[in-house]
Amino acid sequence: MLGVLVGALTGGAVRAASPQQSYEPLSVIISEVAWGGTAASPIHQGIELYNPGGQLIDLSGWRLVAGDSDPNISLLGTIPASEFYLLERTDNKIVRGITADQICISNSALSESGEILCLYAPGNILIDTANLDGGGWPAGSAFPGCFSMERVGLISDGPGAWATNNGIVRNGSDVNGDPINGTPKQFYAPWPVTPTPTSIFTNTDTPTNTSTPTSTGTAPDTSLPTATAMPTQTDTATSTLMPTDTATPTQADTATSTLTPTDTATPTQTGTASPTTTATPTAPAHLVISEFRSRGPNGDNDEFVELYNPSGAAVNIGAWKIKKSSSCGTSITNLVTIPANTILQPGQHYLVAATGSSVTGADQTYPASLSDDGGVALVTVSGTLVDRAGMCTTTQYHEGTILLPLSGPSDQSYERKPGGATSCYDTNNNAGDFALISPANPQNKASPTVMCAGVLPSTPTPTRTPTRTPTAFPGIVVINEFLPHPRTDWNDDGTANTGDEYIELINMGTESVSLKNWRLDDDNGGSSPYTLPNVTLLPRQIVIFYQIETGISLSDGGDAVRLFRPDGRTADIYTYPVVAATDQTWCRLPDGTGAWAFACRPSPGKPNRLVVVPVPARGSESGTPIPEPTPEAEAAGAEPACLIDSAPQSVLSAECNSPGTEIWGEGGSGEIWLESRWKFDVFVE
Repeated sequence: MLGVLVGALTGGAVRAASPQQSYEPLSVIISEVAWGGTAASPIHQGIELYNPGGQLIDLSGWRLVAGDSDPNISLLGTIPASEFYLLERTDNKIVRGITADQICISNSALSESGEILCLYAPGNILIDTANLDGGGWPAGSAFPGCFSMERVGLISDGPGAWATNNGIVRNGSDVNGDPINGTPKQFYAPWPVTPTPTSIFTNTDTPTNTSTPTSTGTAPDTSLPTATAMPTQTDTATSTLMPTDTATPTQADTATSTLTPTDTATPTQTGTASPTTTATPTAPAHLVISEFRSRGPNGDNDEFVELYNPSGAAVNIGAWKIKKSSSCGTSITNLVTIPANTILQPGQHYLVAATGSSVTGADQTYPASLSDDGGVALVTVSGTLVDRAGMCTTTQYHEGTILLPLSGPSDQSYERKPGGATSCYDTNNNAGDFALISPANPQNKASPTVMCAGVLPSTPTPTRTPTRTPTAFPGIVVINEFLPHPRTDWNDDGTANTGDEYIELINMGTESVSLKNWRLDDDNGGSSPYTLPNVTLLPRQIVIFYQIETGISLSDGGDAVRLFRPDGRTADIYTYPVVAATDQTWCRLPDGTGAWAFACRPSPGKPNRLVVVPVPARGSESGTPIPEPTPEAEAAGAEPACLIDSAPQSVLSAECNSPGTEIWGEGGSGEIWLESRWKFDVFVE
């Protein structure tokens, strides 16, 4: 539909685009889609746009594009503040009595089975979408009912943002004179958020603008007290604003009637509309995926991924991974493993590119394999997810509203805003954080380092402060959470086993901390200590270490978790008793500073979350709570796992084949404790 431009009915010259103007998402919205046409003809389709802001918007350089590039409409003219813009197919007679702003003709109509519509501002900035999830239209109906798909609020596109016209709130008629089941150029729902600023009466304190007071020169007649006895005539009481004429005190007593300046309600033409300023996002304290593409001039193998350090601290990204998720699926595979001891300085980039890419100067190459409708993520050496972006709602890696899949062999990429040498926006919404640009602008480690606004590199200054004792290990790194008995595949290796046990650390300090030569361990005589890799933990950053890499097995019969500094001093320690439930963690509430409790759902790499609905243990006299199954376990249809942990084979056999017990462990003196579901606890020596 609406593919070939015929003309704009704006009644004036088309304005030149303003290159310095920038637009935010939803600064113009797709407010109505009449994909079913009208009762007069199913090809009488139309699309309505709306400007919710307080300023006129020049549409030069704007485009309305379908997911399959048909239609691809170059918009013309302008949209005044708080006004609509109507595009009609075939001619200007689709809606009687309502003039279209642009007419477009195409042999291809909007499909009844659904299409994706995208509205772009100059610079390929995605402003709004309709039906971005793909599939059938979320609202509206086809011929003969032909009910429009109406926007119900100034909210991001999604199934909840649309409704089918109810046949009651309508506007206009079709070419046969029958009412249209839609609202072209009219609100369907009361969702405008920035109405014209008629409520701003900044000049009401100066009543000199009121009706002409020159006729009040007949003040000598005010000696008649009857003239002041009728305060209802206050519309002429403006003479009381001239105290030189108040020869009698009684006249001054009636001045209170001038407190009803109803005549001043005309300053609607005050062009003092308050500007709709949008707060600039603060720079994230973690690395970001700053630019990427799945295809370029050389086709679908011409891909790259660029990283950027927007923080003020150097980060060792050695052994970090760039992973990909499958095309609209949940399969995850490794794309790149970054070489050991790769340091990314503040404001520095790191570029990886496919071997078939046209990009030069890559810091690392890899075999091309990114899907156009897949996702990409940055993951630390311990498996913590740092950042992600995706182009399908069902792919594993994406944040918020997805980006559109790239198509065609053009020099293009998705670049994180504000763009150029800095990528400082991270609102956890891909569509809002990235913009489609052409040509692409990849940068590598050799490119100039540029800092985000307000961020300063944390290079130490040689200021000597004798009252401050220097320490080799700044910051406060503590144990935040640990999982002694998993029954879910938390480390995403495809198997739920003891390798999914994990220990989580958090940096509660105000400075970044290098974990090089720090050590994790359990109780004395247990697993061997694990020396942490050379990674930098930013303030408030969380890092996860799974048993599969540390070799530290957390006993279900009670154990300890210990964190040691490089000089051997204990940084944190917690000793826990017999484990009472699977897929439940010991955690600090609140994170990093709170008291320990066996009360959280596993949340590796994320803030701790309390088990919401515990239920009594089955048959337990003590009433020990067992947490509700985790969503991950429920989704996998998992039964309580029988994991080879610390129990000997004889007890393990009974445990795995008995319906009564599911938890086992080994005490420090060799006992095997089984928390009974019956009358007595049992131990075996």
